Formats: sequence, structure tokens, C-alpha cells
Amino acid sequence: MNQKPTDSRLIIGIILIALGAVLMFNTMGLVDWSVSTYIFSWKTLLILIGIVLITNKQRKVAGTILISLGVAFWIPYIFDVNIRFHQVFWPLVLIGVGVLVISRRGNIPGKPDFDKKKWKHHFGGYSTYRDDFINDISIFGGGHKKVDSKHFKGGNLTSVFGGSEINMIGSEMDAEGCVIDVFTLFGGTTLILPNTWKVQIDTVSILGGINDKRRVASSELDKSKTLVIKGMVMFGGIEIKSY
Repeated sequence: MNQKPTDSRLIIGIILIALGAVLMFNTMGLVDWSVSTYIFSWKTLLILIGIVLITNKQRKVAGTILISLGVAFWIPYIFDVNIRFHQVFWPLVLIGVGVLVISRRGNIPGKPDFDKKKWKHHFGGYSTYRDDFINDISIFGGGHKKVDSKHFKGGNLTSVFGGSEINMIGSEMDAEGCVIDVFTLFGGTTLILPNTWKVQIDTVSILGGINDKRRVASSELDKSKTLVIKGMVMFGGIEIKSY
């Protein structure tokens, strides 16, 4: 279970070492500056992030999308194609997000389909979710959801240029614990958890992270049950708090 994040960190470490070496060689005059401008570009950054993502089986689609976007943005420069950035940016983003949404549909181990009848909507407030799994996708927006399960087992949370507030105060964790798989890209999500829940953060973060703002003593935590948060957080964040 811990092997995949370790592999991702290994790739990130190798990339950082390589970038540092290029900077050093450029300072020493061993590398032409024009090469450095290609390497230290946001287009190349997309490709590098994609390489990190594809080391994780559940992130291969997202990684492939980012690599494809990076390559697509480089094509006009490499082959001198007369296409401006603003002409292709949004079409490529929409295509990439669409593929990501389709690939993550129902992507929860051991959970075939979500029962929509267990959703109870409250206009102007929370949408209550009574299933043992949650699947939330927020793209250019978000919402408020309340999980009311007696055997909560986890789920998927995807935030792309958006985010949701997930309230789990009224839930009880499954006896075997639960795992929430997150993917955050230029977005943010707020998790409202009981103070007694122990949280294990096992994510790969790139210019982002997870902040547990609950003020609770370790003696108050129920160490027999652990909420594991894994996945990828890039250019965004996840905030954990309680009432």
C-alpha cells in the first residue's frame, strides 16, 4: 500500500536532481541557456508532473493527459506551426478533463455502482450521502456534502479548478478503517472530520499539501481506526477541520 507513493517520490527526487544539475551546468557555462529555457518551462512542467503521475496505477490516465497537454503546447514551437496558445488551450483542457472524469467514474475498489437513491438533497444546504462510499468530482465549482454512514469505507475525491466541503461528523468509520483517494489540481477540498478520527496522510504533493487544523491531543484519537488519505495534490490543497 505504501509502495506506490514511494515510487512517485523517487521519480520526483530524480527529476529535482536532474533540474538542479542542469542549473549548475548552465551556471558553469556547460549548457547553452536556450536549452535551459526549454527545460524550465510550464509546458515541460506539465510533462514532468505527468511522468510522476503515471508511476501510480490509478493516476495513469491523468498523467497521460498532462504529458499530452505538455507535448501539444510544445508542438507549435518545435515544428514552427502557426497556432497561438489561446487557440488550443481551452479545447485541450476540456478534452483532458473529460477523459479524466470518464476514467474516474466508479473507480472505487469493491464498490460496483453508487446508489443514487441514498442521496438526499437539501437546496441551499448540504446534500446528504448515506452510502458507505463517496465519489465527488468538482470541476470549476463545488458543493457541500454530508456523509451519514455507519460503516464509512472511503471513496474518491477529485478537484480540478474547484473543490467541495465534505462533512463526515455524523459518520462512523468501518471497523477496518477507510481510504480516501484524492486528486487535486488547482483546487481545494475541505474535510470536516470527528476529532476522534486518526488521519494518516500518504499523498504526493507538488506545490500543495494537506493541512490538518484539528486541535486534538493524541490521547483523544481512536487509534484502532484510521482514515488514510492517499493520492496526488498539485497546485492546491486539502484542509481538515472539525467543529
